[in-house]
Amino acid sequence: MTGPKAPRWYDGRWLPLAAPCQPHWRRWLLGRRSLSDPTERTAYVVCAPETTARATVVQGGGRRWTIAPCFEEAQGDVGLEQYEVRSWTGWYRHITLARWAYALLTVLRAVSLPVAPR
Repeated sequence: MTGPKAPRWYDGRWLPLAAPCQPHWRRWLLGRRSLSDPTERTAYVVCAPETTARATVVQGGGRRWTIAPCFEEAQGDVGLEQYEVRSWTGWYRHITLARWAYALLTVLRAVSLPVAPR
């Protein structure tokens, strides 16, 4: 996996869990341990089509390093942390609107950047 600054190397386990409700899907427990610090351990429950390769799931777990800084920035810019909802529907609407606003701000910032001379 690639971290924010350099590749990170892990030892891992891929274990089947009980079948989910949907047909042709599987659940697995993906566990990993850092090779540089064996006490650093993480586990993910994965629900994916039964034909999904282990390498694909491992890549998905590594995407967290790409996504986390975006969520941190969105918390301050568009109020991602400012929700107090009592239902899943309210939470989903707030998150969807906040993520849309963040995407719009990202595009507007990119458009306003000066173009480098060729």
